[in-house]
Amino acid sequence: MNRIDRIEYAVVCDRGLHRDKNQDNFWCAGTYLASENAGLTQPLAGTAASKDFPVFAVFDGMGGETDGEKAAWLAACTFDGCAASRETRAGTAFLADACLRMNDAICDYAVKCHIRRIGTTAAILLASQSAVQICNLGDSRIFLHRKGRLEQLSEDHVANRSIGGKPPLTQFLGIPLSEFRIEPHQAKIKCRPGDRYLLCSDGLTDMVPEEKIASILSSETAALPAATALLEKALDAGGRDNITVILCDAVKA
Repeated sequence: MNRIDRIEYAVVCDRGLHRDKNQDNFWCAGTYLASENAGLTQPLAGTAASKDFPVFAVFDGMGGETDGEKAAWLAACTFDGCAASRETRAGTAFLADACLRMNDAICDYAVKCHIRRIGTTAAILLASQSAVQICNLGDSRIFLHRKGRLEQLSEDHVANRSIGGKPPLTQFLGIPLSEFRIEPHQAKIKCRPGDRYLLCSDGLTDMVPEEKIASILSSETAALPAATALLEKALDAGGRDNITVILCDAVKA
């Protein structure tokens, strides 16, 4: 029986080597960063019972040095309120509602402060005893590492064109409903003992090739050293952006 008893998790968040501030944020077991931060001073690690429907999220802010970190923080603190409602067992409905509430919070802030456009990506994973449900907007990614193979579960919401850099995002949190409705990518995957799920901002995936990510996840047996090794590899490669990694290991007692 592929019943999962717990999720062993680790979180690292670093501003990188070229940014003065950190525009990433996350949500894990009720913890998220302040609106102005330089990342985590120490990694987080812990265990969550799968029967409690634990949820994890990564947010990568956009829209200027100050506004990007504010958008990611608004998403994280709004998501904290959603998770506190203990409706995570609602699964797909919970994830969709949380995205709408986070989007509204960011849009309301932009209107109040007369900001033309701010936003953040979102990569969210919700676990149960038999499956995980994922949800994403933008290009922060979610991967499954199973038996040495790395598979991307999230969908990159990026345009087919680019002007002098990375292509713009077609979906993110912070889109006014007067423009168009956000459409998060969602999927449900049966979970097996030994599965490893990676949520990350593009500060990791832009710096570290997927084959190297897979190699690290295969060689490190515990979540904390694996997450730390991924961060170190991104920094060794240049650390051009903020880097956030959440690693979730599915464990059977």
